[in-house]
Parts: sequence; C-alpha cells; structure tokens
Amino acid sequence: MANPMFYLDPYMDACGEHGIESMRYTPPADGGSDVMEVRNLDHWACSECGFKPSDIDWVAIIKKEQG
Repeated sequence: MANPMFYLDPYMDACGEHGIESMRYTPPADGGSDVMEVRNLDHWACSECGFKPSDIDWVAIIKKEQG
C-alpha cells in the first residue's frame, strides 16, 4: 500500500478529524500501476470516516476566507 506521508499533504489532503495516518490508498479498478495514479486524490480516503481529499471544494473555501 502507498504511504500517505509520501504522497499526501498532511494539512491539505489528510482527514481533519483522523489525520494523515488514517488515509488509505485504493488502487484503480483497471489495475494500472502508474505512479501518477497514486498521486491522484480520487484514490485516497480516510479509513475511519470515508473523507476523500478530492471532495474538497477549494473555490468555496477560498471565497469564505476572502469574505
């Protein structure tokens, strides 16, 4: 299994509640082994709550921070 500490940003991509240690990689269904697939946030999720970094709406967060 891929190491989340190597592929994910601990502040932006990790589960805010359970941390980066709970993040798990699920290989694509087609069985590809390309390294870039490991970097694809769609294949990562929190093992505790199902949080996926690809679900974050960064545009909404930036707009909220800017007022």
